[in-house]
Amino acid sequence: MDKNKDQSYTLSGLGQAQLERAMFPLGEMSKEQTRTIARSLGLVTADKPESMEICFVPGDDYRRFLATRVQAPTAGPIVNLQGELVGHHSGLVNYTVGQRKGLGIAAAKPYYVVKLDMQRNALVVGHDDEATVGGLAASQVSWCALPPQTDPFDCFVQIRYKSAPIPCTVTPGADGFSVAFHVPQRAVSPGQWAVLYDGDTVLAAGIIDRPEVGG
Repeated sequence: MDKNKDQSYTLSGLGQAQLERAMFPLGEMSKEQTRTIARSLGLVTADKPESMEICFVPGDDYRRFLATRVQAPTAGPIVNLQGELVGHHSGLVNYTVGQRKGLGIAAAKPYYVVKLDMQRNALVVGHDDEATVGGLAASQVSWCALPPQTDPFDCFVQIRYKSAPIPCTVTPGADGFSVAFHVPQRAVSPGQWAVLYDGDTVLAAGIIDRPEVGG
C-alpha cells in the first residue's frame, strides 16, 4: 500500500518457491499507520529515524566501514569520454555511476560518472548529454509473473532502487534480455537489477551487464 516502502524491486530475484512462503504483515499499512500503532503500544522504535543508507553501517559512513575491512583504495585518474585527464579520484570504491557531486572537477558544465574502469583504475566522466544511454543488456534472468519469452514486448523497467519505472521495449535472448528505453536514461549501473513491470506486477528481472548506447 505504501509506495515509498515498496520492496518489489529488491525482491525481484526470488523465485516462486521462496515467494510462496513469504509473509508481509505490514504490506497493507503505510509507514505512518505502523508508527501510530507502535506509539499506542509504547514501543521505543515508534519514532526511530529512517535509515537512508546501509542500515548496518555505523553513522551511514560506508567509506569508513570499507576502509577498516579491505585494502585502502588506490587513487587514480579521472578522464572524460575523449580520454583527456580532467582530475584525480580517491579510489573507485568511493564513486557510483551517475554521481555528480563530490568529483572535485572544475568545469563549465557538470560532469557525471559514466563508468568505473577497473582495469585502468580510471573514473570515466561525461556531461549530461554524454552520460545518457539508449538501453541495457541484462543476464541471470528471473522470470516472475511472466513465463520465459522469445518475442520482443513492451513494458516498464526500473533500473535502480527508488527510481520510477520507465517505458521500454524488451528483446529476450538466449542468455538474458536487452532493453531499449523509450527515453534515454542516465546512471545505468552494471550489477544492479533491471526489473520489468506491468503496473504493479513484476514480470521479470535481470542483472545489468552493461549499458548500451543505441538501446
